[in-house]
Amino acid sequence: MKQEIEKIRSIVQSNDFTNARFDLSSMELNILFKIIEKIRKEPHRENMFNENLVVEFFPKDFSEVADQDHTNQAKEALRSLRRKEMDITDKDGNWINMGFINYAEYKAKFKTFEVEVSKKILPHFLQLTEKFTTINILVLLSFKSKYTKRLYEIACQYRNKAGKSFFLEIDDLRQKLRLGKGYKLKSDIKKRVIDVALEELKEAFEKKQSDIWLQPWEEGIGNKTVFWFKIHERNEDNDIPDINTLEEQLRSINQMNKSFFKKDSKFCKRIEAYLREHTDLIPQVLGKQIKVMKTYAGKGNNDVPRVMRWVYLEDFGIQ
Repeated sequence: MKQEIEKIRSIVQSNDFTNARFDLSSMELNILFKIIEKIRKEPHRENMFNENLVVEFFPKDFSEVADQDHTNQAKEALRSLRRKEMDITDKDGNWINMGFINYAEYKAKFKTFEVEVSKKILPHFLQLTEKFTTINILVLLSFKSKYTKRLYEIACQYRNKAGKSFFLEIDDLRQKLRLGKGYKLKSDIKKRVIDVALEELKEAFEKKQSDIWLQPWEEGIGNKTVFWFKIHERNEDNDIPDINTLEEQLRSINQMNKSFFKKDSKFCKRIEAYLREHTDLIPQVLGKQIKVMKTYAGKGNNDVPRVMRWVYLEDFGIQ
């Protein structure tokens, strides 16, 4: 049975935003989606879209997108994000150019960030149109390449469509991925953009860190080429395990840890926090858990918690 990924942990944004033209680094995209996720948790007010919205963050809120020095990396990413802009043109030809955030302020006394978002961009951050895109944010944050992130966003827009296929002309790629003048030839775009994104997406899927992968093919020649993509989801084959996204894997890890360490909830929370900072380790930890359970469980002793605590310390540095 197909997993309903959007019910796990998702962000929903308008398709106008998904198809917008903007040029952000991988770190800036990570920060942006954290902001969107935070905004979606804000209580809706009657006049919400008549005024700018101020959202408060703690450094730990950025732990999924930065290293241990969250404060400094968050400052740098927010500073850079404030300087960036985006263009949105809707189906009626209406156009707007705007910044992602108005300002970002760090309050040292309270160790909090204050970020203001314009009322103009708010509707594009929220589900206000009949057509919307649902994106698993933990999957999105795990990608290193900004091209993988953008292609994943675009693909999510078509995953529930008949045929589960979509195409991008070269001009579409240049605009939606903001490739600039550095990719004049089709061969450059394919090698340095599409192949890079598809390889990372497929690798993440095989490691059960992504919920989709894309099968490409081409039509046309030269700069008239159209790139087609077929969306493949997990559980299309009955042999594929049900635990298929990082969020699901982490949830499974947390459930087992609560069983292992019933009297040490703080240890469980430290493990979860560490894994949210190092998402690439989630499949490894789950594999270790399963191996330890198969080896030691049901033998009339209490070795599983002791061995798992040792594994967390020796293999992953968590204590």
